[in-house]
Amino acid sequence: MKIIKKFIDSKNSKDLERDRNYYSAMAIELSKLSKPEFDSYLNNSENNYLFKYIDEYFYQQVSIVLNNKNLQVLELGAGYGRISTFIAKFTNYLTVLDISGTALELNKIRNINIYKSIVSSMDCIPIADRSIDVVIAGESLSYSDPYSTDQEILRILKPGGSLIIIDALNHNPMYIINRWLKVFLNKRSVNSAYRIPTVKRIHRLASDFGIVKIVFFGKWIWLIKLLNYFIPKKYILNLSERCDRFGMNKFAFKFVLVAQNYNPRVINTMGGLDK
Repeated sequence: MKIIKKFIDSKNSKDLERDRNYYSAMAIELSKLSKPEFDSYLNNSENNYLFKYIDEYFYQQVSIVLNNKNLQVLELGAGYGRISTFIAKFTNYLTVLDISGTALELNKIRNINIYKSIVSSMDCIPIADRSIDVVIAGESLSYSDPYSTDQEILRILKPGGSLIIIDALNHNPMYIINRWLKVFLNKRSVNSAYRIPTVKRIHRLASDFGIVKIVFFGKWIWLIKLLNYFIPKKYILNLSERCDRFGMNKFAFKFVLVAQNYNPRVINTMGGLDK
């Protein structure tokens, strides 16, 4: 494991640059689309119909937590703004952060009510301690060092603050094989596959919140997808929802974490976290 970690760490800067260049190039291409075309792309490119009920649950939780227009909200890995568009409806103070300035420029054009844009990695966030009410991360946690990123999230959150995450899980062998196949085909970076969140990381990150709710989705999507050729889509979606009741949570495709009432720990002089 130490050898693997050393290899992953050595890939960090190259992968960061690769991901930045990829999303910047995509932003340039997307900027050429009309608003209806752009909206259609965001609603369909990363969201096929099997994930619809997962996103609906996530958006519902965001709307519940963001119950005050004056909340200071930070979206990590905001990119072109698929999730930003929804979040911005509920706050006057949405800050968006991403490694690609080009993607954020497009996000700002499409969402003119964004309060602030920050070009930065998530593992070193240029925001003051205890200054954010709600941190939201939408499928972005695998794009930076997990330990540094988690510490940064907890550092900037105000006491009593909230954390909302939707992301993939890194346990199911079928999903792991698919992700590493994409790495082999040069369709994703090594780090973005290796750093997919685990159940252990989720629980560690949520351990200092008074109210924690974690819901797991898509335990059998890999199998249900095979039924596309035999069963109408409207039945497939219902089947996927029902099948989520069975099987181990850690084998889910995605999860939604809603953690509230943050009780911050003390940041020590060595940069760690102590009770």
